[in-house]
Amino acid sequence: MEAILLVSLILMRQSRLARRADEREHLMLQILLLTEKEVTAVVSMNQQIASKVGLTEIKNSKEIELLGQKTSIDEVAQDIQQSLSEEP
Repeated sequence: MEAILLVSLILMRQSRLARRADEREHLMLQILLLTEKEVTAVVSMNQQIASKVGLTEIKNSKEIELLGQKTSIDEVAQDIQQSLSEEP
C-alpha cells in the first residue's frame, strides 16, 4: 500500500513538473516570436533611415532587405517539422 502511495505521489509530481516545463517552453516561444517581430521592425526602420540619409549601400543590401521582411511562422514550423522527421 505504501509503495502504491509513493508511486502515485511521484507520478503526480512528474506530471506537474512536465506541465511547468511545457508552460515555460510556450512562454519562451511567445517571447522569441515577439522579439523576431520587433527586430524585423527595427531593421526595416534602419533601412528607411539609411535611404533618407543617402546610404545607398545599406539601402540596397540584399541581406538587410531579407532581414527586414516579415518571417512566416507557418514556414518556420514546417521547416522544423521536416528537420525533425529527417533525423534518425
